[in-house]
Amino acid sequence: QQEREGWQAAPTADSSGAISLRLSRAGRPIDGASVSIIANHPVGLVAQRSFRLHALGGGMYRSDERLPHGRWLVRIEVSAGTERAAFDDEIRA
Repeated sequence: QQEREGWQAAPTADSSGAISLRLSRAGRPIDGASVSIIANHPVGLVAQRSFRLHALGGGMYRSDERLPHGRWLVRIEVSAGTERAAFDDEIRA
């Protein structure tokens, strides 16, 4: 649904486990959004983690918390003004 409306969310994790997210709509960066992520280990070996990301500018967001090493299934929830979007993705920390 979000992709059809032009929303794009591209999550990554760096070597420390911090999550970064590039958020855009119709090719334009979205700033000032509220962004949260729920991360689940695919086989449940590690407890679910929740993150709140803060804005860096230019449509970039980053977590202060770190994910443990491994593969994670993530649910990204975005609130920008009156609009809401949700995305499911996978990242490796």
